[in-house]
Amino acid sequence: MLTLADLTSHQNKAIDRLYDHDETLLIAPKGFGKCVVGFTAAIELIDAKVLSKVLILSTAQVCTMTWTIEQTKWKHLANSPTFCTVCLTGNSIDKRKKLMLVEPDIVICNFENLAWLMDNYSDYGFDGLLIDEITKLKSVGGVGFKKLRYKIKNFKWRVGMSADPIAQESQDIYGQMLILDCGKRLGRNKENFLRKYFMQMDYMGFKWEPQPGGIERLTKDLSDVIYRADDTDYNASLPLLIDQEIRVELPRMVHAGYLSLIKQGVLNIQEYEIEAPNEAALQGKLLQICCGAIYHDKNNELGPDKTFDKKEALKNKEKICISLHDEKMKALDKLLKNMHTPVLIAYLFNFQKDALIKRYNAPVFSAKNNKQLLQEWEAGKLPMMLIHPKSAGHGLNLQYGSCSTLICMSYFWSADEWEQLIGRILRQGQEAPIVNRYTIICENTLEDIVMKDRLINRNTLSKQFHEYLKQFS
Repeated sequence: MLTLADLTSHQNKAIDRLYDHDETLLIAPKGFGKCVVGFTAAIELIDAKVLSKVLILSTAQVCTMTWTIEQTKWKHLANSPTFCTVCLTGNSIDKRKKLMLVEPDIVICNFENLAWLMDNYSDYGFDGLLIDEITKLKSVGGVGFKKLRYKIKNFKWRVGMSADPIAQESQDIYGQMLILDCGKRLGRNKENFLRKYFMQMDYMGFKWEPQPGGIERLTKDLSDVIYRADDTDYNASLPLLIDQEIRVELPRMVHAGYLSLIKQGVLNIQEYEIEAPNEAALQGKLLQICCGAIYHDKNNELGPDKTFDKKEALKNKEKICISLHDEKMKALDKLLKNMHTPVLIAYLFNFQKDALIKRYNAPVFSAKNNKQLLQEWEAGKLPMMLIHPKSAGHGLNLQYGSCSTLICMSYFWSADEWEQLIGRILRQGQEAPIVNRYTIICENTLEDIVMKDRLINRNTLSKQFHEYLKQFS
């Protein structure tokens, strides 16, 4: 097992920061070891009688696949007769209640179970709070968030951790700070916060962009609570990342249908008429075409004697998947011929997953089978594993098992998902000198604008898509 002597100097500095300050937003790169840093600081504060009980919050997957596993790797984090940690993930209320009977010093809980925990154990004596991947708790209107905020002053030590607290939008920082400092720095009114640092870009107030100098002022106002870990040595120790694009062309007839959907909002294929009534729907349909198929909702087909009942349609939703081409699959076949190490393949749509399973008989990483599959992956028993970006996010360690290659079947809209996914294998513990990321995209399509270096925020993407459509009008 690893010991305190195995901590890096930068990890020790981060631990000291958390130990010495009551409020901290710790920003550190993927694979830095934020988990062991936060865990160690919490245990030291409990040992010093500064804290009594600590609540650690994260996603269900990170709780079970990172925090609990990390505890088995480090000697000083292991349970002992005088120290106990429990993990309250899962749907079984009885199991959670039994775990709480041991009166643990540290409770690890996923966001989905937070409301239940606050309802039943808000008076348990928690005085320390650590939120891993705090960006996942950004919704100010969430039930768990509201219940936590109601009791937030009971926590005298509050820590948030993230690789990038504003991965999607700059204003996401507001909800995070509301938890960490109870509104001390950014106020308790979100509209006032937005008007101080941002400009309203639409009549309804849904779109906001930073004022000139707004981000600089925001950063300055948060300078005392933000601790950015020194990642110079860490980044230098990582393997070289090589990005390569594999470009394919849509077949002529498919491309004609692609253009028809853009110009007319309708695609007639086989006996179906597929519509894209708005830009959001159009984005999804175009990306589906690029990936090889398109979904059609049969409930949208209304005959002369039918009326549209939205609730009934959602209840009996029936999707038809219409196959269009296999250009990306052909490109993947060629790519895999020259590979002799385990490969991680990221897909976007279920029809891609089904096609990949049929073609390669590859297992799919999911929340249901992750523990067993991860053990086989780390043992090097799997030549290939399929993964969706939403199930392969924060805190997951896939660098063990000799995998140094990620193949993406498309670009992703989310900058956070794009960076987090490669961070599963490009992290501490990766033994290969080079990590390769291949991305298979269709030329002269929507995928051309969903470039990695352009994924800044949702507003920017919306503008790019709007500009993209102009060339067809």
